[in-house]
Amino acid sequence: VHLRLAILEAEAGRADRVVQRVDDWARRLDPYPELGRLVAAAYGDNVDSASLAPTAIDELRTLLEDHLAPDWFRDRLAWNLAARHGDGPLLASVQASQEARARSFLQEVRWIMFGDVLVFILSTGALVLFVRARSPGSRMVAAASLPPPWRGRDGLTVLVRGGAIALMLVILMLIVGGDHVVIRVFALPLASLPLLALARRHLLQPPGLGFRTGFGLWPESGRWIPVGLAIAAIFGAGLWGQWGLELGAQAGGISIHWTEWFDEDLVWGPASVVGVSLVGYVVVAPLFEEIVFRGLLYGTLRRRYRWESAALLSAALFAVAHGYGWFGFASVFWSGLLWAWGYEKTGSLLPGMLAHALNNLVVCFSLMWLLRG
Repeated sequence: VHLRLAILEAEAGRADRVVQRVDDWARRLDPYPELGRLVAAAYGDNVDSASLAPTAIDELRTLLEDHLAPDWFRDRLAWNLAARHGDGPLLASVQASQEARARSFLQEVRWIMFGDVLVFILSTGALVLFVRARSPGSRMVAAASLPPPWRGRDGLTVLVRGGAIALMLVILMLIVGGDHVVIRVFALPLASLPLLALARRHLLQPPGLGFRTGFGLWPESGRWIPVGLAIAAIFGAGLWGQWGLELGAQAGGISIHWTEWFDEDLVWGPASVVGVSLVGYVVVAPLFEEIVFRGLLYGTLRRRYRWESAALLSAALFAVAHGYGWFGFASVFWSGLLWAWGYEKTGSLLPGMLAHALNNLVVCFSLMWLLRG
């Protein structure tokens, strides 16, 4: 995994990260020093003269075959080794391998692009229908009231106290369990339980509500079609926004780097770890993040502000909490706006929750298809 990450960073021009890895590997046990020598020979600026000797080249080729299966990563490492050190036979072999892999990859990409265009057209149509609905009532899925029935001061108190407890619990779980995938997946729901308990007791119970009625977590009778339309509309608006952000980033020279969102366990972990990671991203995160950030935070802000201002503030806090770079912040911010808009227009967290889950599922499978296959 570390070798593959080093190759990705080198191919992305992150020379500083590659140097850090090679220096760190030199102080570790085998096979890290060998891997560092391999990466330095392929991508390093300062390669000692011994690495240019035929015997050294043969040794590097052996290391390459020992540590990487035939795939894109081995091809890129071998290509750089061969090109930098004048290894004609290796260069020809890599070129043939890349051409064969590219033909297969291109065919897959064509089918995926066809699917993307179809989804884009259908979701855009759903967005138009949703926005141009004859009456606001036709978009309603459930009857969660916005602004909510609790006082803004009570909502803020619950969020601050529950958030502080959640932060302490997350830190404690990370100290005890480290960065284990199970800890990362279930830290969010476990840490959120005190916040949800406080919300139930102080915000929902006084007006006689539960989570289902207070946040519209289940559609009213006969409202499943509006649920589907709302999900497709929110997803379509997300695609348009993502496209616009990418065009703006390119025009402004802003780097869109693959490390904005990356999970080693999801990409290269065993099946059990991948399954746990998918549950975390596709089920746990949408469920708890929508209740906390849209149901509680956005709902509390709606006590004082119009929906547009409340959506902007809650989306900004949601994006900050993810800790991404500028492009990642903008992407998450746009998603947070859309999911708040969906809650406002449908009276239910369910469409935004399911659109959130669908968005995460697409990102997960795209990453797995590109780097795991």
